[in-house]
Order: sequence, then structure tokens, then C-alpha cells
Amino acid sequence: MKENISIPIILITLFVVIPPCLAQEEDFAKPAVEQATTSANQQDQQYDEATEQAIKQSQEKIEYTSANLRDPFTLSLPQETVVVETGPLPGFKIEGYVWGSSIPQAIIEGTVYSEGDMVKGAKIVKIDKTGITLLYNGNKYIVK
Repeated sequence: MKENISIPIILITLFVVIPPCLAQEEDFAKPAVEQATTSANQQDQQYDEATEQAIKQSQEKIEYTSANLRDPFTLSLPQETVVVETGPLPGFKIEGYVWGSSIPQAIIEGTVYSEGDMVKGAKIVKIDKTGITLLYNGNKYIVK
């Protein structure tokens, strides 16, 4: 007879006692679910606001001014100040010059000169396609 009584007790426990317990667990979990949902919504809103702000900043015009800044394409070391003048020097008659060979040469008043030679007190510094660069009385002259 004990066996017959235990089956209805098990059935009563399954259908009468357990469902209210489950309902209480659902009520217990409900605030945690709501809090997690609210937190997720707030994070989404903050993310959206941050994204909008980043888009606005990227669309703003950025103005760059180089006032009071050093030019990166110039040498920062002190340079020798030399006056460069273009034109013939008094008393020099340039008849021609060749710069494409291994030894650039100039013909001045019928005489052939190379780089480093002296002509009437002027030193020939360089001979290239722009002309003959002379150093005369501390000044640089480019003669064409």
C-alpha cells in the first residue's frame, strides 16, 4: 500500500509544488535580465554617440599652418653666405665650355682651363650646363 501512496505524492509534487518554485525563480531572474538588457542598450547608445562624434570630427576641416616652423627641406646647419651674380666679369671673354666629358673644360680668351684653375685672379669652381662658376674677390659668379 505504500507503493500506491508514493505515486500520487510524486505527481502532486511535480504538478503542484514545483511550478510555483519555478515561477519564483523566473521572478528572481527577471530583474537581472532587465538590468542586463538596460546595460546593453546604454552601451549601444554610448557606442552610437561616440561613432557620431568621430564622424563629425573626421568631417571637420583640419587646417595646417606652418608658421613659425622649420622648413624640413632646408639644411639646419649654418651655411656659407655667398653672393651669386650672373653675367660676365670685367675682362673675361668666354669663348666656350664643355661639361659633358669626364674633364669639364672652358675656353677663356683662347686658353683651355679646367675646374680648379685660376684665370686673372678668379678660380674656376665648377663647369656644368648652367655655366662656369667662378670665385672672384670672395664672390661667386656664374658666367654663361
